[in-house]
Amino acid sequence: QLQLAPGDALILFTDGVSEAENGEGNELGTETVAAAVKPLHGAHADALAHTVDEIVLAHVGEPDALGDDVTLVVVSRDQ
Repeated sequence: QLQLAPGDALILFTDGVSEAENGEGNELGTETVAAAVKPLHGAHADALAHTVDEIVLAHVGEPDALGDDVTLVVVSRDQ
């Protein structure tokens, strides 16, 4: 059981996000995802999802370059 405090968010994603590879074969990594969303504490779920989407696409270059499925679920609490 998990209770989110106001401003908290739960971000779940498949390995298609963290293992997304760029042209050199380097994986994105969970640390990169965490660093990108950390400054967004208190943001709405849609802003967090958009940020994760942007960093994945920026890392791989284009959606067709993804080697695995990408699933992302974001839940945030306003109040």
